[in-house]
Amino acid sequence: MDPPLSMRMKCGLLFCLSLLFLTWPARYLSATPAQGEQELNVGDLLFYKDHFEKIESFGVIVVNLKGDAERSGLHAGQLTDSVRTRFESLFGSIKYKSLTTTVMNLEKAPSEPPKNWQTNIGVLRIQVWVVGNRRSHVALHVRCEAGNIRNVSIWNHEFLDFGVQRELPRAVGNYLNECIESLAAVFSRVRAKPHSEADR
Repeated sequence: MDPPLSMRMKCGLLFCLSLLFLTWPARYLSATPAQGEQELNVGDLLFYKDHFEKIESFGVIVVNLKGDAERSGLHAGQLTDSVRTRFESLFGSIKYKSLTTTVMNLEKAPSEPPKNWQTNIGVLRIQVWVVGNRRSHVALHVRCEAGNIRNVSIWNHEFLDFGVQRELPRAVGNYLNECIESLAAVFSRVRAKPHSEADR
């Protein structure tokens, strides 16, 4: 189990909660997040293309819980399984292969592993922070990071929200879906073949 959040981090999240409550009084965790691709400029596309074109499979897909998330009824294993299932339905030829299995195969191979193997294996790490208890509103922060073994933070997507605890599981599920869909959209754009090449 992860160590409890520091008092400073708890105060920071509670401060954000207060601001959200004052500025967006109609927003609750039950709201469905807006769908759609992240807006990417040419620089973003070139940056992601340079890294994501090299990825052959994902070795790590995991959801970690922080703060009061477990006490609020969330389960890391179930959320991780859900994200992996959604990943398989969206990423097509890019498969999830356990990093442990991949490393063992590299160690057993008769030749030296390729020098760039760490940039060929993708990582998707999602952290869910919750501050609050079952009787009150809770603050929610979801951070999604994707990259490779060498650099896990090439791409990121974040959400900050608040609402009643009973709506928390549904809200987290919505945000995780938006996260994986946004990442899939980025991959689709940067790995798409030009029409002239695709027609060959």
